[in-house]
Amino acid sequence: MTRRTWRKGDLLISYGNPIITTFGADDEKIESMRDVIYFYYDITILHGKKTIFSASTHDFPKVPSLPAFLEHILTFDMTKGYALERTEDGGFVRNVDYAQLVLEDAFGMDNEYYYKIERYDYSVKQEDEESPKKWSEYTLTIGRALLGRDDDGVFREDFGEAIVIKYLTAEELMALKSTAEAFCEAAIRDYNESVEVAKT
Repeated sequence: MTRRTWRKGDLLISYGNPIITTFGADDEKIESMRDVIYFYYDITILHGKKTIFSASTHDFPKVPSLPAFLEHILTFDMTKGYALERTEDGGFVRNVDYAQLVLEDAFGMDNEYYYKIERYDYSVKQEDEESPKKWSEYTLTIGRALLGRDDDGVFREDFGEAIVIKYLTAEELMALKSTAEAFCEAAIRDYNESVEVAKT
């Protein structure tokens, strides 16, 4: 069974059970996710051995887009972000800039899920310091919105469930990016192997 897992301490994000349907004939191998029309898989988040979130994709897979999504937030020009805080008190200066991206193809679809990644850039200078200390922190939210009806009977995303992972580093996000890429590559390899087996 193909499964790829990212780990941060006792927290695991695991992708598994890939099923691919291609644009081409069933007996043709594929080279990349661009050759795939449908990509079904499961995502499971565990804390220790306890499952705290799980979802299955049906029509809108996100893991193939996750690497580009993470790369974008990691390289985002924060001068175009939001200024969350600008504090000056005597010689103390604290600035916090903010940006976020949301990867949601199908909010409200049964058992689909979304990603939200937030970036916080800090710049803090104490009175006795010559230059500020600068660092970035990231928050990753993986969740699912559930459909409810408003007073007029119209469906909307009223509520849902989400796992929020705070204080991530750029290195940890790069590891998640590598996990997503490895999962897609393994799914393609498995598909191509099944094509070969079917020919024999």
